[in-house]
Amino acid sequence: MRIKFKGILSVFAIALFLFLISLTTNVKAAEASITCNSEVEVNKPITISVKGSGVQWNLKLIVDGKVIATSSELDNYESNKTISFSKEYTPTSTGTKEIKLEGSVTEYNDGSTITNFSSKKITVKEASKPAEEKEPKPTPQKGTVTLCKINGIKVNEYINIKNQNSVSVLVNTSTGEGFKIYNNLTKKTTTGKSGVNTNVAIAEGTNVLTITLDSGYSTTRNINSTKETVVEPNVIEEEPEEEIKVLLKSLAIKGVVSEEEEKIDLALTPEFSSEVYEYTLTIPPEQNDITKLDVEAIGAQEDFTIEITGNEELVDGENTVTILVKSKDGEKTATYKIIVVKQPKEVEAVAVAAPVETTQIPQEVEQELSIPKILIAVFTSIIAIAGIVFGVIEYRYSKNENGEFSSIPYANIGFDSENNENDKEDILGEFKEDNEKNEETESISKNDDEEEFEVLGEEEKKPKKRGKHF
Repeated sequence: MRIKFKGILSVFAIALFLFLISLTTNVKAAEASITCNSEVEVNKPITISVKGSGVQWNLKLIVDGKVIATSSELDNYESNKTISFSKEYTPTSTGTKEIKLEGSVTEYNDGSTITNFSSKKITVKEASKPAEEKEPKPTPQKGTVTLCKINGIKVNEYINIKNQNSVSVLVNTSTGEGFKIYNNLTKKTTTGKSGVNTNVAIAEGTNVLTITLDSGYSTTRNINSTKETVVEPNVIEEEPEEEIKVLLKSLAIKGVVSEEEEKIDLALTPEFSSEVYEYTLTIPPEQNDITKLDVEAIGAQEDFTIEITGNEELVDGENTVTILVKSKDGEKTATYKIIVVKQPKEVEAVAVAAPVETTQIPQEVEQELSIPKILIAVFTSIIAIAGIVFGVIEYRYSKNENGEFSSIPYANIGFDSENNENDKEDILGEFKEDNEKNEETESISKNDDEEEFEVLGEEEKKPKKRGKHF
């Protein structure tokens, strides 16, 4: 039993050993990965590395959609070989850039191929500004007082002042720095700036002014101040007279047609203003009857004198009205000018009919023309009478035996055999006389008589009686 148990343990140990070997082999299987910094600044280069293993590979390194490096090894080896290559990349814009591998890597042990690889993203930031180097603070220079003026007078040591409670002190320093002034009598300190007047209070006696610059330099000036009683003369100052401006207070213009009629208000352009001296005024054509202007001008003061010229006897076109304003003494004047444009009346165009020339017909010619007119009237009357007679005859002689009218072309007139021959001759005679009176009457042509048949029954036919055609 012990021997069998030992055998089982041996088999188990061998299996465990083989399993560990297989695990080790899988760790060294085909692979490829990307290594680089996750953040980078724009326009600064970074190195992107690719590492892995395989017996064969064909890889492309792509950044932001562009191929920046390739590595290919297609020979067969006895085992996996280490893959290692790198490329320097300089981003030119900010943002997130994707880095990835495309291609394949083949494993030696089982010939499997990997085509999917993990990618990497980097963030491109703005370039950081270099730290500003701090300049060392300069050592303050010790300045001096280059100039001191008291009440506008240059003072190197002292000055005498009468009847004043304060003085104006101006100090210029060589470094342009500020200063302080201390007065031993008033016990007050005043701060001042270089080149600027500073008011300092003083008291009666010797005022020692100590001027101390900010950098530490100090100097003094003395002011001997005394008080004296001054009797001021009793002088009454006259107030200066106000300057008198010669202006108009108001201005109104009305148009006058006649003295009896109502006056018409007219507008100035621009509107009246005391300090505007030129205006225009337009009188439209419908108000052309205005012959003069009623100008109402009121001065800014009651004692001003106003003279108006050019406002009467207005003519069509441009007229100038002048308003002269004078002061009481007549020394100061102001002139206002109004350009009056009077537009002429619109004249309506009246169409004049052109005279029609009439031609006088001489009396002799007129008498000659009246004769044909009479002939035409007679001829017309004859034709009318003939037409009436022709109609009556057609009505009487165009009936057939049945009392119906026959359709006879050209108004055929038929004579019955029973009619009297005298009637024939009378009728023909009347037509002949009419033809002889009018030479222009158309001649009556006689057409050959044509036999016309009248249906009496289905078989029986009877020739129609002959008649003459006119």
